[in-house]
Amino acid sequence: MPGTDESQSEFSRGIDPCANAAPRFTILSVSRSEDVKKEKILDQGGYRYYIKRMSYVNLEKKKIFSMIWLDAHSPESLAEKVAEPNDTSDWQFYSTEEPSRYVRDLLTSELEAIHARRAAG
Repeated sequence: MPGTDESQSEFSRGIDPCANAAPRFTILSVSRSEDVKKEKILDQGGYRYYIKRMSYVNLEKKKIFSMIWLDAHSPESLAEKVAEPNDTSDWQFYSTEEPSRYVRDLLTSELEAIHARRAAG
């Protein structure tokens, strides 16, 4: 979109604009033991892969981890961030670069809509 920073965000590099969610753990490589540990942490923490934004999301906790952030951090660091409470009503973004206001608003809107649909039935 002209005049925005959307193309610069790791959250805006989705590969399937029509999908809301995908099967869990389709992107992390199971060939590396660290990735297997990360998958387990994310699964136990209630995170699901959001293919449109190439990230793992927990709708209840309002947290989102980009794949780039996950690749750059250890399973121990991930476990710490997953365990931290979100004491705000805002979404917490874990990425290697700060998403622009436009991307944050877009992503928040998308995720709130998904959450509302799931809550409705």
